[in-house]
Amino acid sequence: MNQRNKRISPFRYVLCLLALLSLSQNSLEGQTPVERPEVHAEFGFGFLPWSSEAIESLDSEDVRTLISGLHRGWSVDKFINETERPRLRILTIMDELETAGLVRGRSDFDMRPGFPVLFEQDLVAIDPLLERSTREFTEIIEDHWDEIETFHRSLTAGQEFPEPQNMYRLVIGGVLLGGMIEVLFDDKTLLPGAPRRARRGDTYYTWMVEGEENRSYLLRQTDRVGRHEVFSVGPVAEENVRIQIDVVAQEGPVYETEDARRWRVFTSVFSRDYLLPYIKSQRSNFLSIHSDIEASKYSALAEFVAWYYQELVQRTADSLVASGRLEAPETSYKYALREAR
Repeated sequence: MNQRNKRISPFRYVLCLLALLSLSQNSLEGQTPVERPEVHAEFGFGFLPWSSEAIESLDSEDVRTLISGLHRGWSVDKFINETERPRLRILTIMDELETAGLVRGRSDFDMRPGFPVLFEQDLVAIDPLLERSTREFTEIIEDHWDEIETFHRSLTAGQEFPEPQNMYRLVIGGVLLGGMIEVLFDDKTLLPGAPRRARRGDTYYTWMVEGEENRSYLLRQTDRVGRHEVFSVGPVAEENVRIQIDVVAQEGPVYETEDARRWRVFTSVFSRDYLLPYIKSQRSNFLSIHSDIEASKYSALAEFVAWYYQELVQRTADSLVASGRLEAPETSYKYALREAR
């Protein structure tokens, strides 16, 4: 059937054209990376395991800017000249960072960061592997969810608290940031043990990531209180974990001798039998991705894997929360385990 062609008025044509141009411009703007100076302080930082020393060492714009410059291959003199920072302050910072093992080199002309510094272009390259790892890692946990639930319900303590909150304590605090860290350190294939930092003797891996200055990484803090080990897990650090056990009991489960023993065995066995084999199977992918990023010129594979694993934990936690299996804390959840005899 023949139909009459309808003509679009010039006015409507102009409106359509302007709308298309606006959409195209907005799309391009969404894809345009943020323009920053070559050397800057807009980095977030994280660490594994948690360390207050790491916060003290890196929570300074001058420190992050200096680390950024060292990553770019700048000498200390070039950094001072280009940024016009006071020489005495920068040399003092350099001395503190070198003492803590956070920078390393033979002279001021070849100093480099003592941990990976990741830029936004690195994250774009790494993200597809991380997305796949998150799906596969989450599936392993979900495939064994009945075992996790059965174990949780067999514990004497903590049943008065909502199960999704207790499951967060168990899966994130007990397994992913607890048992898995221990078995990775024991296995030594990918994480042979966090470096010891000289300031106070803390041991931790650390990293800096461009554009994440407001990012809150999940963390697990711990301290010994009498015969108990008290834990806090979540995105916000506690000011004081060393509190009375009866106060902890108001906020979370206190697992006494038998519960605590079974908790430690379960989180270790679950990590070793189900999760560690998957992480080790990714070694060739880690090697390939690590070799492609600028930080591989000065940082070891283990330092990259520590960041990757922490990021994997973040995304896995988000996925399990989104599915309703876990309930995330606004700040943190506490729990305690009776000291092993």
